[in-house]
Amino acid sequence: MKNLFLLLSVFLLFTGCIKNQNRPKDQEAKAEITKKVNALYTLDRSNDRYTPPKDLFSTELEKLLNECTKITIADTEKIKKSDHPTDMPRMLVSYLMTNLQDTATEFKIKKINVNGSTAEVFTEFYYENDPKLTQHVKITLINKDGWKIENVIYNKDSNLKSTLESFIKYSKESN
Repeated sequence: MKNLFLLLSVFLLFTGCIKNQNRPKDQEAKAEITKKVNALYTLDRSNDRYTPPKDLFSTELEKLLNECTKITIADTEKIKKSDHPTDMPRMLVSYLMTNLQDTATEFKIKKINVNGSTAEVFTEFYYENDPKLTQHVKITLINKDGWKIENVIYNKDSNLKSTLESFIKYSKESN
């Protein structure tokens, strides 16, 4: 009976230590993820939305954003040389994080779920304009050579990837 009690005590001690060892890694991951989400919010509020930091987005999302930027630049040049140089070029007019045309006055990270090499960040955006609005957005990240934003999910029917893909498809079809 003593041996069983001793064995059980040792087992509980080791499992407790293993669980505690993961906590610092989780906290480090959450800190890095928070930095990435804050960087996206800062980028979205800047006038330089088309030149994001190289380590902010996943490879796939970065390719889509670069393609959209190329379309905007090409359309701008085409319009400059046209009979209507004051026309508006094709461009993304909504904010990446919210898919709305107005910038949020404030945002908060409500929860971060880390599951291995993926993470979900649940955010709330507040708008002080009339009418006042709160928007909930989920940001997904992957950990490939550091945490990178994989997608921004606005609601069950809309997300950043599909918005970018639609913009690219429409631009190619209308040329």
